[in-house]
Amino acid sequence: MAYTELDTSQNLIRLLHLSPASSQGDTIKCRFTVALLDDRPDYEALSYTWGDANDTRSIEVEDNAISITSNLHLALQYLRLEDEERTLWVDALCIHQADLNERMHQVSRMKFIYGQASQVVVWLGEAWEGCATAMEFLRKLAQDRSLHLDPAQEQSISVHGLDLNSSELRSHIIRFFDLPWWKRTWTVQEFVLARKLVFQCSRYLITREIMLTATVNFWSHMNRCCTSQESLRVPDKTLASNVKGAFKKASEFDDITKNRKQGSCNILEAIAIFIDRETTDPRDKLYGMLGLGTGEYTDLVDADYTLSPEEACEAVVINSTKRTGELEFLSHLNEYQNPKLPSFIPNWTGSSAWDP
Repeated sequence: MAYTELDTSQNLIRLLHLSPASSQGDTIKCRFTVALLDDRPDYEALSYTWGDANDTRSIEVEDNAISITSNLHLALQYLRLEDEERTLWVDALCIHQADLNERMHQVSRMKFIYGQASQVVVWLGEAWEGCATAMEFLRKLAQDRSLHLDPAQEQSISVHGLDLNSSELRSHIIRFFDLPWWKRTWTVQEFVLARKLVFQCSRYLITREIMLTATVNFWSHMNRCCTSQESLRVPDKTLASNVKGAFKKASEFDDITKNRKQGSCNILEAIAIFIDRETTDPRDKLYGMLGLGTGEYTDLVDADYTLSPEEACEAVVINSTKRTGELEFLSHLNEYQNPKLPSFIPNWTGSSAWDP
């Protein structure tokens, strides 16, 4: 399919209009329109993981067949309405990925695209046996802060007869927080910038407010009255190793959301916190955090894909030093340095497990 060129001198985006369908098995059909962000168009933005690039399905876009990943195909199947179009912004389709200039233009506007959406839908994938149980646990934990985690307490939380002494319940919670969405770099910004956000697994839904309230209540009990729950303790550094580790992932989202609302989101710290998250392009470990910056860190660098990963790291160092007058970047040096970088430039496009 030939994309109509976007005028990158304007604040334009493509919107995907998903046609209704009465059956989930119906062919996915959609069309594009171009909208000016300044006009505040009405749309929802999708936050998801592309999935296996080699596992693809076909959809129809304006009578043209386009291949998309199976995970995105499944998301669109579940997001379709029965009797009217649904207007979405989906990066894989709304950005002409082969056009480097357009890609850079759109990435630089991500914070506005997700920030202006009427709702961000987090697609976690197809539901598994136990998905509903994990979500119900979060709902109960959010709705009644008096419920204890420790089953030995008089009033404790249980779901379908399962309490946290149950390895079955723990495994469902752990699996929920170990889904691929929680491991990607871009999803952090998409979560934080959203005005309204909902998590979706197949037809199961849970709001961001429930997720964050459940997280706060979890740690409140762990730090006060339910510390005897040995089954929740972290035995190693693998965050998804148990329930306590799983909730640490949610806490990182909560912390950075609060920091940004307070106008104190330091991009260098955000990059370091989420450096082990996955990206297809290593430069996106930096560019995927740009929209979070506040104060001196607002729009710290341009999302320039003509730069090498090493040059992108250098640009962050140069600009942060110019903006703040400080050498904070030196505190982010570690043993996992890239030999292609000067010794004083942090390897932000690698990971804490980077292997030369």
